[in-house]
Amino acid sequence: MYRTEILDIKSFEILGTETYVNSTDLGVFLYSNYAGKKLPAVNSSELETLLEDRFLGARDICVKKIWPAKLKILVSERKPLARLSNERYSLDHMIDEEGYVLGVVDPDTEDLPLIRYLGDLKVGAFVDPTLVPVYLDLIDALETSGIQVSSMSFSPKDVTFYTREGTRILLGNSGDKQYLLTVLVKLLNKLSLEGKDASTIDLRYDKVVVSY
Repeated sequence: MYRTEILDIKSFEILGTETYVNSTDLGVFLYSNYAGKKLPAVNSSELETLLEDRFLGARDICVKKIWPAKLKILVSERKPLARLSNERYSLDHMIDEEGYVLGVVDPDTEDLPLIRYLGDLKVGAFVDPTLVPVYLDLIDALETSGIQVSSMSFSPKDVTFYTREGTRILLGNSGDKQYLLTVLVKLLNKLSLEGKDASTIDLRYDKVVVSY
């Protein structure tokens, strides 16, 4: 259909690759699979999806056709949102808002929030995608409730944190954190008035379980 060589793809322009997407690897992939193809025949949306599935360090990739024979690739890389700490690994890891593990922590990201995570960590893979939203919701709920926390850890199924007084609190990853913490505040106040110290309060189920 397209007989003229004028429309054969001859060059690629890649913009936005800095840390988490390798520009060389992306260029090699494009040249190997698209150099010489007819520009009108390239489906930009399909290529964007293909590249995003292959180069997971990109949050978003936009493909633009520059006539007559060039593809322009605009990469928006993922951004570190928090650090994950796990005693099985010697170094902390960075994750973005979707739970994608970007790599080990570098000096520029040491001020990110620290999350103790009990699951597996692998650079270039995802942890539980609910981790960051749950963490942020819980932090907001804790600030609203006024509960002081000494430490916090996450597993794929639940959250564990300790109050300043040393009580261990267990929460599920789902559910209304603000409501659960409201229940917790009332329970802690009740125990304090009764002169009781709870070692563990489990809020993961319909019935609250208190251990002394």
